[in-house]
Amino acid sequence: MSSRPLKLLAALALSPRTAAVAGEARRLAQALQAELTFLHVGQDTPETRSLLNEALQQAGVEGHMRSLDIRPGKVESVSCKRARELGSDLLILGALEKEGPLEYFVGSAARRIARNAPCSVLLLTEPRASPSPFQRLVVNVTEDDPSSAMLKLAIDLARREAVESFHVVREYELFGLHLAMADGVDSDEADAYKENVQADEELKLSDFLEQFDLQGLPLKRACLRGKEGWQAVEYAWEHGADLLLFPAPGRRLTFWDKFFQHGVEFALQSLPCALLLYRSGEGA
Repeated sequence: MSSRPLKLLAALALSPRTAAVAGEARRLAQALQAELTFLHVGQDTPETRSLLNEALQQAGVEGHMRSLDIRPGKVESVSCKRARELGSDLLILGALEKEGPLEYFVGSAARRIARNAPCSVLLLTEPRASPSPFQRLVVNVTEDDPSSAMLKLAIDLARREAVESFHVVREYELFGLHLAMADGVDSDEADAYKENVQADEELKLSDFLEQFDLQGLPLKRACLRGKEGWQAVEYAWEHGADLLLFPAPGRRLTFWDKFFQHGVEFALQSLPCALLLYRSGEGA
């Protein structure tokens, strides 16, 4: 993301959680010193505008921050289009923790937007109208440019929020071990192999982190062996994370990723906490 002020776009539905999503967006915009626009997809009627303004007031959104855009159309297409038009860096949405069996294949609106947005997306599972700072961040990285940009954002947010813990994790899989054991490799050799791979992965993570200023942060690092996406989600659950950051895949997620899953799909299917799906958008 560039040095200009970040641009946040918060999508508001008319629901019991409208004020809570607005409150979280307001707090985050203030923490990041970002520009904030609110979007509602629906008919612009006096009643709708009154309900939304009431929710914004309840969330403590001051008049100078109350940029409210109401547009007709389908939630997914309008939200993504406006994010692109505004050059948004982050699109903020409320989302339920789990998708039901049918929703998983059809896709809830929030998750469809997360898969197709032109910018980063923050899905809030437990938004509050009077929110508090994030305290336990888990950042799932690989050694590439998107992960580097995501980690820089996470570090900036962690310092501004004065977090209690800042976890940087790296996932990896062991390939061919079962075949090797079937060919006669004994358990001691297999254990030694796993230890060597773990040490190599930890070294890669340490080398990657050397380029960042992590001084003063309550840093914890972990290399997680297992299925991509799943291990990071489990780690976030186990450590009580309130924000999990994932790099978005280099391509848009499609319907087929639900069957042949990209790692991000595990997080989208069952959100362990608020999820920030990071991508370098057109506004970045």
